[in-house]
Amino acid sequence: MEAVHIAAEDLCANISKSLGLIGELTNISKDKEAFLTKCDIEGLRNATEKEEEIVAALNRTEKDRKICADVLSQAVGLFDKDNKKKDSNNITLRDIIEKITDKKMRERLSVLRKELIEAADHLSVLNDRLGQLLQLQIGLTDYMINLLYIPKSRNHSYNIQGIRRDETRDLSLLDLHI
Repeated sequence: MEAVHIAAEDLCANISKSLGLIGELTNISKDKEAFLTKCDIEGLRNATEKEEEIVAALNRTEKDRKICADVLSQAVGLFDKDNKKKDSNNITLRDIIEKITDKKMRERLSVLRKELIEAADHLSVLNDRLGQLLQLQIGLTDYMINLLYIPKSRNHSYNIQGIRRDETRDLSLLDLHI
């Protein structure tokens, strides 16, 4: 019983550390969004470097969590190294929580599991939005570059009424009305 308690405490500490790192990544994602909006390349570069360091720390924490989960799953009887009752790669935190008899520890791990899932989902949403913003900035940059160079075969401009007129002559940027 003592082995279960020690292993569960180690797993709780590991999950708490992961939550802290995910929180840092969330803050960096928000910072990166602000940098992209302001077109602050240097700030974006620095935020990305910090993000890489935190992701490396999160990967190390994830490896440690796998070890902690394996030890706890062995302690509660889900996984036995010798008998291989259940493959340790297929054991989830929910499986481990269900086997723990201490009500307080089961509740604590359940809360941490829920917080970890919510934090990861929130970070995923932020990163999706960040990716969309980045694609928007890339599209805008591409559009601006294309304004600077318009091949002769695509020459067109707009008159005062906003009607497009195609012309075969060379076109200057000053001729374009946007």
